Amino acid sequence: MIYTVAVCVFNYAWNMTHPFLLAALASFDRTGQIVVYGVAGQMLGLAVGPALAASVIAENDYSNVIWLGLILFLVAFFTIVPPVLKHKADNPA
Repeated sequence: MIYTVAVCVFNYAWNMTHPFLLAALASFDRTGQIVVYGVAGQMLGLAVGPALAASVIAENDYSNVIWLGLILFLVAFFTIVPPVLKHKADNPA
């Protein structure tokens, strides 16, 4: 039951934020190249993520998977924030 709720919350959050992420990427580059790289990175993460998570599971202990996910989320967050802030500063509303 917990897994089902978690999947539903994740899918809802993803479907609500994904268009905004793609719009932010598109605003960086009007040619569309960055969106292509962004979606390719997303698909690569969806393909490699489960294998990476499976490699860190230790005898029914998923805490390593949670920590890995948290660390990778923070890396992604701190990778996207600087260009977003720079773009916002260069293009005031």
